[in-house]
Amino acid sequence: MTTHFQKLLKSQIDNPLFSGRGDDIRDGRSYFANGFDCFLAKAANAVAADGIDRKAVARMFVAHALEVLDKTPGATPADSRGHAAFILQEALRIHSLYDDPEQAAC
Repeated sequence: MTTHFQKLLKSQIDNPLFSGRGDDIRDGRSYFANGFDCFLAKAANAVAADGIDRKAVARMFVAHALEVLDKTPGATPADSRGHAAFILQEALRIHSLYDDPEQAAC
C-alpha cells in the first residue's frame, strides 16, 4: 500500500522550486523557500490523510519551529522564551490574515 505521503514525495522529486535556481526576477533561495513552504502544507495534509491526528501534526510543526530558532548561531538557552513568543505572535498574525482557512492553502 502506498501512503498519501509517499505519493507526495514521489510527485515532488522533480519540482523546479527545489532546484535552487532562480530567474531574472527572483533568486533561487526565494523559489526554494516558496516551494518548501507549499511542500510543508502538502506534507501535513498528506500525513493527516494517512491517519495522523492533525493536532499532532501541528504540535510537530511548533516543536520543530522552536528547535530551528533555538539552533540559530549564537542563540542561548535564555533566548528560547523569546523564540516561543515569536512563534505565538506569528501564529496570531497569520490567523488574522484570513477570513477563510481555505485562503491560506498553497
